[in-house]
Formats: sequence, C-alpha cells, structure tokens
Amino acid sequence: MASLVLNIFNPFWVNVPEVSTRLVWSMSTVIVVGTILPFLCILHSLKFAPSASVSIVDAAQPVVTFILSLLFLGMKFNWVEFGGVILVIIAIYILQRFSD
Repeated sequence: MASLVLNIFNPFWVNVPEVSTRLVWSMSTVIVVGTILPFLCILHSLKFAPSASVSIVDAAQPVVTFILSLLFLGMKFNWVEFGGVILVIIAIYILQRFSD
C-alpha cells in the first residue's frame, strides 16, 4: 500500500538507476548481511534464550541500526524517522510489559 502511495510522488519509472555489477553486488550484500544473517542469528539465539527475550531483542534491532547509522555514518534524521523510533520503543515496552 505504501509503495502505491509513494509512486504518486516518486514514480518508479523516473530516474531508473543503471544496473551494473557493482549495484548487484551492493544489493546482494545488503540483503545477505542486513537481512538473512541477522535472521539466522535470531533463529540460532532461540536455542539459548526464551522466545520472549529474543523477541524483545529482535524488536530493538531497528532502533540500534538507527542509532549506529547516526554515530558511525553521520546520517541525518527527520521527524518521520524519529516518530518511527518512538513507535518501536513503545512496541518494545508493550512486549516487555505483557510478555509474561
């Protein structure tokens, strides 16, 4: 749904990037290192910790990524991203409070 709304403001057929080997390798690295590897780590951690604890750590992952991108990459954030961080923190609080 969000992608349909986004296409109104920024259609996907405008400014299409040139597909190169570097682009494919970069996207593959992001997919493997940023998505598949953390997912496998979460699955492996279920052997050592209860699922309630693992779900809280998993929910905190976007906030940690946000903070690390601010510290190490010097990224700027806007009010929408800050609102997303607040929503994730509220979700973590709800998970923690009602996990028992």
